[in-house]
Amino acid sequence: MATSQNGRNAVGSWAPSNQRVLFNLPRLHLFEVNDQSWWPNLLREKVQDALTLAWINKFPVLQPTAPCDLVPRVLTSVLKSRISRYIYVDFASGAGGPTPYIERQLNAQLAKDGEKEVGFVLSDISPHLQAWQAASKKSNNLHYIAGSVDASAAPSKEKLLQGVTDTQDKGVMRLFSLAFHHFDDDLAKKILKNTAETSDGFW
Repeated sequence: MATSQNGRNAVGSWAPSNQRVLFNLPRLHLFEVNDQSWWPNLLREKVQDALTLAWINKFPVLQPTAPCDLVPRVLTSVLKSRISRYIYVDFASGAGGPTPYIERQLNAQLAKDGEKEVGFVLSDISPHLQAWQAASKKSNNLHYIAGSVDASAAPSKEKLLQGVTDTQDKGVMRLFSLAFHHFDDDLAKKILKNTAETSDGFW
């Protein structure tokens, strides 16, 4: 996928800027029944569970490793020594997605290197408490917010990190694990604006 001069996504193989792109394809925001308020919560949770499975398992032939295994490596390679300066708050967590696995792998590596472990927090506008409670029981570094959290109007840092220990001098790093396809353009702008104003970074 290449980018045309007007900034819109263009379909076709990559080509130098002096070559013509066949046609432009504007972003289409479709909908998922899973996002609709009338969709039964039990079925919503089943969809969220299935998405978690997609994160933690590799697709034969196409994927050499599970997607959740890549994130700790990227975080470590980019943030380096700064990685322990943040609490990682996951927005639109669903059933937890890759976050419990990222937390476990990242903190195992930090402990191995003699570094301080870091905290993670799960949140969602439709909390999947059963899955989060089960995941948080496996780690003292994994927490969750039981109430609904709107990523476009996030609670204060104190509320986001309630129950998390050792938050002094720690920044808030927001995580969005393949969440933005749920948001139309206006909502995505509000979320990014809120993120820029109230957090210390995002992935």
